[in-house]
Amino acid sequence: WSSLDDEGRMAQEESYSTQIHGFSINSDSPSYVASGTVRGHLLNQFAMSQQGDVLRVASTDGSVWGATESSESFITTLTIDGTDLVQTGQVGNMGKGERIFSVRFVANTAYVVTFRQTDPFYTIDLTDPTNPEVLGELKITGYSGQLHPLTETLILGIGQEATGEGRTTGAKITLFDVSD
Repeated sequence: WSSLDDEGRMAQEESYSTQIHGFSINSDSPSYVASGTVRGHLLNQFAMSQQGDVLRVASTDGSVWGATESSESFITTLTIDGTDLVQTGQVGNMGKGERIFSVRFVANTAYVVTFRQTDPFYTIDLTDPTNPEVLGELKITGYSGQLHPLTETLILGIGQEATGEGRTTGAKITLFDVSD
């Protein structure tokens, strides 16, 4: 890192990818299954979910340390082909200039919150893993750092309120009705 100039460091910060390695734990000892790569970096354990034989991954391209103008978030679907996790579908263009603050997968739907100044709350349809689709986007001030499904149609968001410029001002709890 110290041998890179500012331009080299910036290029490294903007070109993250995440390696994913799958293991089976169905027997007494774990065994390797497959590996793959997704564009960007993951927020936490809620950024990955398996539904049937499809792995769904939420990631943000760009610097791990904060959002830049070129940051963009994605949901990528992967399946196993031999010892490779191969991309079968992807939807992006979420939170341009922002990064993911919260993700929750519920059955064939993903809920993603990105933030820099406002909180876009995205609903993504994953029914067809080869063609994930953003169904809706709601922009409000602040952000939800945690998403909890309460029912099939209600998602609780817990986070911080913020001004229109993105300055946090205190705690915030939001109830999202995702029925329509």
